[in-house]
Amino acid sequence: MLKHYFKIASRNIYRHFSYSLINILGLAIGFASAMVIGLWVHQEWSYDRHFENADQLYRVGVNFMNVGDMAVSPPQLNDYVRDFPEVEQVARLGQVGNLDVHVGDAIFTQPNIYSADSTFFDIFSYKFIKGNPKTALDQPRSAVLTREAAEKFFGTQPAIGAPILLGEEEEPYMVTGVVETDQKKSHINASMWVTYEYSDNTNWLSANTYSYTKLYEWASRKGLETRLGEFIENTIYPTLSVDKPYDEWSQTSGAYHFNVMPVTDIYLKSDLKFETTPGGSENNVMAFFAIALLIIITAAVNFINITTARSSIRAKEVGIRKTFGTGHAALALQFLMEAVLVSFIALIIGLGLSELFLWLFEAITGTALLDGVLAQSFTQILIVTGLALLVGLMAGIYPAVHLAAFKPVDVLKGRFYSKPGDQGTYRNGLVFLQFTISICLLIGAAGIYQQLQYMKTKDLGLNRENVFVIQNVDQLGDQKEAFRQELLRFSGAERASYTERIPASSSVWVSSMKTRDMINDLPMQSFIGDYEMIPTLGFRILQGRNFSKDVPADTNAVLLNESGVKALALQDPVGAELSGRYKVIGIVADFNFESLRKNIEPTVIEYKPRGRRLAVKLSGQQQSEFIDHARTTWQNFDVKEPIDYYFLDSSYAGLMEKEQVLAQAVAIFTILAIIISCLGLYGLSTFVAEQRRKEIGVRRVLGATTSQILILLNKSFTKPILVSLALAIPLAFILLQSWLRNFAFKTAINPWIFIGAGGIALLIAWVTMSWQSLRAALANPVDSLRSE
Repeated sequence: MLKHYFKIASRNIYRHFSYSLINILGLAIGFASAMVIGLWVHQEWSYDRHFENADQLYRVGVNFMNVGDMAVSPPQLNDYVRDFPEVEQVARLGQVGNLDVHVGDAIFTQPNIYSADSTFFDIFSYKFIKGNPKTALDQPRSAVLTREAAEKFFGTQPAIGAPILLGEEEEPYMVTGVVETDQKKSHINASMWVTYEYSDNTNWLSANTYSYTKLYEWASRKGLETRLGEFIENTIYPTLSVDKPYDEWSQTSGAYHFNVMPVTDIYLKSDLKFETTPGGSENNVMAFFAIALLIIITAAVNFINITTARSSIRAKEVGIRKTFGTGHAALALQFLMEAVLVSFIALIIGLGLSELFLWLFEAITGTALLDGVLAQSFTQILIVTGLALLVGLMAGIYPAVHLAAFKPVDVLKGRFYSKPGDQGTYRNGLVFLQFTISICLLIGAAGIYQQLQYMKTKDLGLNRENVFVIQNVDQLGDQKEAFRQELLRFSGAERASYTERIPASSSVWVSSMKTRDMINDLPMQSFIGDYEMIPTLGFRILQGRNFSKDVPADTNAVLLNESGVKALALQDPVGAELSGRYKVIGIVADFNFESLRKNIEPTVIEYKPRGRRLAVKLSGQQQSEFIDHARTTWQNFDVKEPIDYYFLDSSYAGLMEKEQVLAQAVAIFTILAIIISCLGLYGLSTFVAEQRRKEIGVRRVLGATTSQILILLNKSFTKPILVSLALAIPLAFILLQSWLRNFAFKTAINPWIFIGAGGIALLIAWVTMSWQSLRAALANPVDSLRSE
């Protein structure tokens, strides 16, 4: 029986190939888009969830002196937390960074090296290929490698027990374990763990370690937070020499407190300073999920609309088959079988298209969303298959239930509907839904692009163009100044500055300042550099002057930004004395040194003749030549570690990377959603033109012009599109405003976005409909009237 149904379904698909192709192609694009986005959303959401007992794992960070919430905490914290009754296990993790790894005569520059307590693998259940997770980091100078790192260093040779030398000092370590990452996503993007070396520390105002805890099943995050609050009061507060009672002090903004974050929330939800790796964006994930949902709805609506619109053509078939004894259930099953078959054909094509979309997205954006769709787990593919089945059943339910219930005598006499226009109203409602989604996506894409352009062109209060930054200039030791002078010999190098901190970097420096009238210090963001730092980075001096090498007293001089002047309530800031030793010599304009999602904080600029980083301002010409010059000069100074450099504008671009990817992805999938809608509109307009073929012939004979017939055929679809435009504009405005609330600095939404999006959608719809309407209007009326 099923074979018989399948044969009839195949014949109907082949007989009406053009409609079937529109149906299949639109649904395939929808499936492909939804699969790509859905799997990416799942990937983003899955970070750290593969670890055993992931819901019991937490990380404890700290905030003190208004520094802001940090992912790190004092290294000695775990010595106390391990005794909390809620805590089953603790482990520290330290960020070592990039080091040279010496293996025999070979040297590898290896990124993402961490130091870890021996208990680290008790908390994080990495799969060990070789070695014992319980003892791998028990002994000093032990190292655990990922499988990729082990293959890189040793090839096919065994890694366990092999010696390696780390860093410039070539410190000896022994490989004690190799773990399999299986491409599992984690906020700890480590390639190697070495034994954590801890020295006694009693300073609670120093934080440089990631502190992880595994709670017992019965314990809760709230319980741990309460216990940490008691610990601050009883242990930390007495060591801080605070001149206020604890109850009063603990309520102040600069008070000491810990933040407890579930490990599974870190990647998507953390906005803490000093994260191990750049995180994702929960807002972007939700936006992508909504887009995937809207696209699959658009594709399903498209499929359902064309399927139901064409079902009336088969009404006589239903009447004849019922006359010959075919039952209601058999007919319903036949219609369902055809819809499901088309849906599964679309799914198969969609799987191939999804790989094409991934390649296209990576080619356009330079960002890889996924390793591949076909490479995903069986469970995920099963979910997509279930989705195809659901869409097929939804599309087939109308003809299956409605047409199969007709009485043969009514059908054969041409009486198909209980009320005239029922099907048209239903069809127009689906067109309305389809174009509401498409217009919302179009407006959303335009709004996101506008915000991105605003971020790229906004005056940041500094110069981010043509600034070359060397990260590891400290490796030069006493030769730093000679190195700077050699770089300045290059014709395109205008000036160079040693600085401790560069805008848009992950480093954070904080200084505390107060005026004579203030009781408590005000923690302020700090930038420390030599007298060349301000002109090199392009800070704009509004009042006063810059540091001068000819003024010895400038070692105790500072400059403030505008927010700093306001925070300190200085009426005449230039010449003011701060903290009993610093003198304000100038005011600079506020400058954005973090993401535009954040407000500009009070900032102080301090003087120091030498810094850890070297910034070089270039003229804008010969950048590649200068890079070669810098590399050659670095090598001439015989430094073992390779030069580590970047351009400042690339660092700022990194702050906008999430928005950049979102904008490009929304644009791509908006285009696909519009293509799906247009395919549906094309199929419906073709069907309507065929249905009204004889009417058009009569009108042509009676003198109707081509433009009148064109308007007649397009009018029925224009109305729902105009209504969808009226609904989509306020809906998209609300959604855009909600997204823009995440930014401290944001653009005003341009009204032309809505006008342009509406105009584009209407134009595309009219062009799509007019193609078939024009063919129908230009057809010979004689052919239309004589054919039955």
